Amino acid sequence: MTGCRPLAKAAHTTPPSFRLRALGLISGMFYTTRFDKIGLVLPRYLYGKHYKKTPFAPLTNAENKDLVSSLPPCFLVSSHNDNLEHYTLHFEKALSENHIPHKLVLFPQNKRLTHAFSVFDPFMKESTEAIMAMHQFFETV
Repeated sequence: MTGCRPLAKAAHTTPPSFRLRALGLISGMFYTTRFDKIGLVLPRYLYGKHYKKTPFAPLTNAENKDLVSSLPPCFLVSSHNDNLEHYTLHFEKALSENHIPHKLVLFPQNKRLTHAFSVFDPFMKESTEAIMAMHQFFETV
């Protein structure tokens, strides 16, 4: 919201004066209104019962141009065993299309590397690799 005036206006708030230098996004749940298991349940709880009738509705789409173009550089991490890997890949495409600097780290198929593995088991070798890669990305922006 720090750089997206339409989002701040729709949320009836003033954007903060600071600017984020980067975002680290692990196994992101970027798409909350799609016709899938997440989109059938979460929107009502996240945005309210009648959100589709509000100015906020278009901003629930993670690929909304106003929203994406206001993002700082993004680091994304996921794995082939993450049930939301496709969300990460679609969001990475949206970042590319909007010329947002980003890096995607996608771990190969491994039954231990499920959704948000680096958060749920931070001491795995791959978790350390993910966090270190994120740290290095942050150092460069």
